[in-house]
Amino acid sequence: MGKYIAEQTVKKIAKQHIVVSDAKVGIFGLTFKENVPDLRNSRVPDIVDELRSYGIEALVHDPAADKEAAMDEYGIVLRDLSDFEQLDAIVLAVAHAEYVKLGLDEFVKMLNAHTGVIVDVKSIFDPHNIPQGVRYWGL
Repeated sequence: MGKYIAEQTVKKIAKQHIVVSDAKVGIFGLTFKENVPDLRNSRVPDIVDELRSYGIEALVHDPAADKEAAMDEYGIVLRDLSDFEQLDAIVLAVAHAEYVKLGLDEFVKMLNAHTGVIVDVKSIFDPHNIPQGVRYWGL
């Protein structure tokens, strides 16, 4: 599943006429499921690895995950929300309550010039509310 999500993200980035190997992608959520710190059985590291295989800069945030565990188990550095700006794409991988509360508008503000891609794996947001110019894909 992780590889499929990454491949769909890459396709959507390319359709926005963004050079894939220059893309910066924010991945939101690393844990196995929402609102828990458990990293076991998470498929998100597969997404990260696959995106990086395309030369994409992949930044990861997760409010529930332990930073040390993420580094020890997957070699993933968890970043602060303030690091997520000028993104070409966003992958909402885990439906943490913090992300729902943050809201669609705040995620759109993280995109480069409010164009880009939102991959909403858990269908957190209503696709009808996506602003013009932003490509949305949800499962």
